[in-house]
Amino acid sequence: MSKSKDESQIKTGKQLAKRIEDIAKSAKIEGFNIKSLGVNPANITKIIARTFWDPKRSRYYSLTDKNVLNAYSSSAGLKFLVMSAGEIFKTHYLIEMREKSLIGVLGAVVTDYLILESQRTNIEMRVDMFAAEPRIEMLDELARIVYVHRPFQTGKWNKAIVADYKQHFPLLDEFLDFIIASRFARDRKKSYLWLKADSDWGKGFLMGVLSQLNMSVELSVKEVEKMFEGSPVGKSMMDFKSAFAIVVDEFKTVKSEIKQLQSEISLAPKNQLSFKVEVFAKLFFSAESVNSLVSEHGVEDQFINRFNHFDLKGTIDARALYQQVGSGKYISNIVPYVAEYLNNGIEAKRAVGKAQAEFDAEQYLIQFMGKHGIGNSYDSLSEGLEDFVIELAEYIRANPQIDNYIKRVNDDYYLKSPAKFIDDYIQDTVAFSSRTMMTMKRAEIMVLLSEDGKGSMSHRLNKYDKSIKGIKLKPDPEPEPE
Repeated sequence: MSKSKDESQIKTGKQLAKRIEDIAKSAKIEGFNIKSLGVNPANITKIIARTFWDPKRSRYYSLTDKNVLNAYSSSAGLKFLVMSAGEIFKTHYLIEMREKSLIGVLGAVVTDYLILESQRTNIEMRVDMFAAEPRIEMLDELARIVYVHRPFQTGKWNKAIVADYKQHFPLLDEFLDFIIASRFARDRKKSYLWLKADSDWGKGFLMGVLSQLNMSVELSVKEVEKMFEGSPVGKSMMDFKSAFAIVVDEFKTVKSEIKQLQSEISLAPKNQLSFKVEVFAKLFFSAESVNSLVSEHGVEDQFINRFNHFDLKGTIDARALYQQVGSGKYISNIVPYVAEYLNNGIEAKRAVGKAQAEFDAEQYLIQFMGKHGIGNSYDSLSEGLEDFVIELAEYIRANPQIDNYIKRVNDDYYLKSPAKFIDDYIQDTVAFSSRTMMTMKRAEIMVLLSEDGKGSMSHRLNKYDKSIKGIKLKPDPEPEPE
């Protein structure tokens, strides 16, 4: 929280405390002592800094010292807010003075403020890696719930088992550094990692490690699509509270919605507050190649600039030590190692401060992509399109008899109705999984195919005939001399 916001809330807490005192004084109670009432502006400040009112559900939502967001009914709200934050005034004094009815009147000063000034129906959730206390930030249209980070629970681990797992998964530490960097980087465009692993490599084992640390949320591609459509999904805000990574298992297809996972997503669970959450590392697991991501013609530039790639080989349950100690003992040693590694990496980032940590994290992601970017293993689609267009042009020149589409004038070739012709060519020659992607690139194909780089235009073939609309093909390149 900024210093100005903190000071503003302290000021408001003092103002509300004074209003409570003024109301109590105006009651003109015989023998009443305002100091004995013990109005506490610090506790009032704590309540207004951590609470908002949801008019749709008639509930107060308040953060506790234990880093938990609680919901209280309108009738019982003040009682529980005071139990969490501490007394806002000494109720027992009013009871002693036989003025019990005044308790609700004075307490309403705080609850009325929350209903008037802290009313929100949408929330945004964040975890501040540098904060010492949780807080709520009241933005124009939503309440931002800001939790504090809790270190992962650690324990003892067997060095031999960890060393054995690292032989199986040599990229383990780099993988964990990638997750840490993705958690601290402000720009998370490069925080996508596709883990293509043999069917018995141990995808479930690695996902189990992340799950046991409660640091991942598993989603399907369909659930991601639903999120961006605003449809309800079976995930709550608490599922994302401590998540460092989104995990997509059995990754078989990629759609443009995936790139919208870059930094944050909005969700609308049934019968719950709509909320927005940050997303960090995006992990995609598959045993097979994903043809819609890696087509025969390459990877789309929008994905080649985002995705990193691990190609993982081997079989975890064929390892001698794994068989000797059993899966339970094996994973129970890997989990505390990962927890300790993450805690150390996080603490190192916290030690240098937020700005430096963000910069270092983004630099790491750049270096990581330089080493593991998907473009290191596969061509970009923009390069693949050029080869596709060369093949298409060769097909057109080899089939001038297709009168409905192709017109030859001396050594020049014209393609009429190019959109329909190219779509048909894609259907006939491109694998099913890549057809949609290639069809979406039709305009680029037309530009690359045309001599003037303008795509489909009007062309006058001679002074007698009407002009035709279509593409004039680039000249056939001269063969290189032997």
